[in-house]
Amino acid sequence: MMGLSSSATGNDSSDSLPSSIKKASIGGKTAGPSAGRNGTDMPDGSEAAVRLLPKLLRTSQMLFGSSRTFFFSYECDITRSVAAEVARTPPPSPLVPLHRLVDQTYFWNRHVLQPFIDAGLDSLALPLMQGFVGQRTFIVDSQPPQVDPDGGGGTGGGGGGGSKKGKVVVKESVELEDFGSRAASPTPPEPSMRPTERKFDITVISRRSTKRAGLRYLRRGIDEEGNVANCVETEQILSPAGVSWDGPNVKVHSFVQTRGSIPLFFTQSPYSLKPVPVMQHSEETNFSALKKHFEGLKRQYGSVQVVNLVEKQGVEAPIAEAYQRNIQRLNEEELQKDSDKVAFEWFDFHAVCRGMKFENVALLLESLRGKLEGFGSTVLAGGQLVSRQQGILRTNCMDCLDRTNVCQSSFAKHMLEVQLQEEGFDLTIQQDQQQVWFNTLWADNGDAISKQYASTGAMKGDYTRTRKRDYRGALTDAGLSLTRLFNG
Repeated sequence: MMGLSSSATGNDSSDSLPSSIKKASIGGKTAGPSAGRNGTDMPDGSEAAVRLLPKLLRTSQMLFGSSRTFFFSYECDITRSVAAEVARTPPPSPLVPLHRLVDQTYFWNRHVLQPFIDAGLDSLALPLMQGFVGQRTFIVDSQPPQVDPDGGGGTGGGGGGGSKKGKVVVKESVELEDFGSRAASPTPPEPSMRPTERKFDITVISRRSTKRAGLRYLRRGIDEEGNVANCVETEQILSPAGVSWDGPNVKVHSFVQTRGSIPLFFTQSPYSLKPVPVMQHSEETNFSALKKHFEGLKRQYGSVQVVNLVEKQGVEAPIAEAYQRNIQRLNEEELQKDSDKVAFEWFDFHAVCRGMKFENVALLLESLRGKLEGFGSTVLAGGQLVSRQQGILRTNCMDCLDRTNVCQSSFAKHMLEVQLQEEGFDLTIQQDQQQVWFNTLWADNGDAISKQYASTGAMKGDYTRTRKRDYRGALTDAGLSLTRLFNG
């Protein structure tokens, strides 16, 4: 029972268990006085339940454990962003069961747990979120030492001098950690830090919505309630390493983005490498659903900036044009104030980045720099809300996977630089310009979301990991395309 939430009454959760189940089966023997058939005092039905328990646990492991895409926390609500958590009124009570605290949009095992909840066994109802959780630790220096191009020594600043190379501490994503090997091999001692250096944690949490869930091509577009396919909220959190977030003089920065399918009714055939989107329903039905979708986004996040990455020519163009027309109609008919209007940025990723020039995503970042910095981040200081993110970027391509991953990581990188500048650190002058800790974290995030929606890792992952693109990455993407086609 360690770590499981207590019941709403505050009583020991074992008190709510039926008396026939309170006797534990340990090593094949019943703990406690034995009487009755087979050395137990349980009725036959309970004996059957105990015998079925290992099968139930194996089935649960198969459903939720083997995929390595489900996450939970005993200590905090990972289904809510930092901004959403601090905005809750009144604050949640520690006596309230976990399944009542979480955001139902990201509560993936709710139906499985419903019989336990109905029976009052709140301590057995542990909510699971599908998505991604990863964290890296890194070190930055407010006055990094100067190093000659040939790798020789240099002079340090801020009381640190010397010819020391920059240090980066890389920590595996939570779901990728090999706890057994880590325990077997002791961690080598870290080198001493300079007085001007500081260690931070960067955490990425992606939350996949339960609304309109399903695999690629089986779930596309929007439904009547305004829910879109492959809807994922991704939060990047910057925090000092090794300290409590509510400690004195501790600042925590949170930046949230979202992705989701084009909010129109359409389908695509799974039997083609580049299927043609087929629009469905009337124009009014499409507009009504799109309106509900953006009303929900504005209630939750504030201002909305759409980043549309589909092609302006070819099979993708018609549905993107319909998307743009509906946004224009929404702004003209429904949203009178300029501050309420949905901004629409159409960036033809394939055309601008043709020839493996993915670095041209910087053009998109430059055009959205003002909007990004205007939205800002959610900042906590000593556990108290200092500022709140004022809006959100909603990014989409056709699948909301590969192109979306590249662009979202670029937006997150820029906001990380802004947040570190507020803390007195310039990321662009650090000795570690490879920043593997950031690239691998976001590449792992993209792979996880892609596997959940399309059964393979993300394309263009070589650029996300290394910021370089070559023919080997293109060949890998070709193999992934064929795998996705085969898997439907």
